Amino acid sequence: MHGSRGGTFLMTPPVKVIHNWLPAEMQRPLFDALECGPWHALKLRYGNIARRKNIVFYEGDPEAAYAYTKAATDKDRPILYTEGPAALRTIRKRLQEEYGFSFSLCYVNYYADEQVGIGWHNDAEEVGSQIPVRMLCLGGTRDFSIWKVSRDEKTKKLLKPFAEWEVKTRSGDLVEMPVGFHEENAYRHAILPQKQFAAPRASLTFRSPDLSANGPWAPETFVHIPRIWCCKSGHEYPEDAVYVGCRTIRGQVREGSPFGNAVDPFRVRNQTTNPWLADNDTDFRLAALTKMQDSGFRQQMEALRGRDLLCWCEQEGPKRAEFCHARVWLDLINENHSWTGE
Repeated sequence: MHGSRGGTFLMTPPVKVIHNWLPAEMQRPLFDALECGPWHALKLRYGNIARRKNIVFYEGDPEAAYAYTKAATDKDRPILYTEGPAALRTIRKRLQEEYGFSFSLCYVNYYADEQVGIGWHNDAEEVGSQIPVRMLCLGGTRDFSIWKVSRDEKTKKLLKPFAEWEVKTRSGDLVEMPVGFHEENAYRHAILPQKQFAAPRASLTFRSPDLSANGPWAPETFVHIPRIWCCKSGHEYPEDAVYVGCRTIRGQVREGSPFGNAVDPFRVRNQTTNPWLADNDTDFRLAALTKMQDSGFRQQMEALRGRDLLCWCEQEGPKRAEFCHARVWLDLINENHSWTGE
């Protein structure tokens, strides 16, 4: 367990590890039960590792649980705790007794070998939560890497993450992530691929969202906030997100959208024969307002209200695009109804 920042040795990581929290005799049966269970393959939003798998268990209202997991974008329909391994329910009960929280939901991520991992991220669905998260490790030993968020003083952009702390996590260890760990300007964490051999690993992350039928994640009360997703290879995004780019034929073939940033968005963009409409927010907004004078186009905009959008720009991390035409559309589509005449 170690780390450094600018040559200064960092002694205390922001998480606590309780070694051998789960007795050895309970580890293998649970790991085997999970390994043989149903898994969802992830397209992976963070990095280029394509073989990570997951499954989610919950107790509460099914639609509230789905709304919560969908906020993370890489999770499928959750499964009731009662349909999971009995050993999992035993562990949940022990956590409830020791910490006093509901632990209404459990993510299980499976890493087949040392080449499978997850890149730098924070858990967006935990932002603002006042309840800590607990992670139980089973199987192979891996480093839980942590980076303290820092930004460029002038541009305020995120700097490139690196492992300031590498917390060694072994089978049976319990990692305590404190309140605030997942906030936007707090930390990022990762399980990075490594050269040295690692046996298959499962990490069980226990969380305590209010999944009651009348809680904040219930369909009647939960308000989805639309956002932009990057559709480049290796990125995860909701299946119902709408592509708003130009026609492309390389790599991922996508038909053009009337919202694409090109003179003719239904043709492959070319700087000479089919250039950008604009290369900055101000100019693109002016071009968008011009297109919005057409009533038929405004109807197409109305159909996208509340929808997530897809484009090719990086949306997170140090490579986040400074200008993204889709962000302009997101603002215009979801602002007040003045442009629809209502």
